[in-house]
Amino acid sequence: MRKGTIQVGVVGMRVDARTRSADQLHRFVEGLDLPVLGYLRDTQNYVQLAAHGLTIWVVSKSRIEKNLEQWRRSQKLVINRHRVRL
Repeated sequence: MRKGTIQVGVVGMRVDARTRSADQLHRFVEGLDLPVLGYLRDTQNYVQLAAHGLTIWVVSKSRIEKNLEQWRRSQKLVINRHRVRL
């Protein structure tokens, strides 16, 4: 792989912003010198869907609307910061 041909960003998964672990994660990620695209909230949706071999992209929107909105915001950051096409 040639240097500069791929862009990498970080998405924090199942992060509860009210916890010490979220603070520790934020400090750790700052040291990586990578863009933080967002943090996804701590929800059982990911756990329950994975247990059934599913993702948030294949269930009814009403069940996971908050999760989808967080993913949309992260995607917008990718597009705006790096002019990447999704």
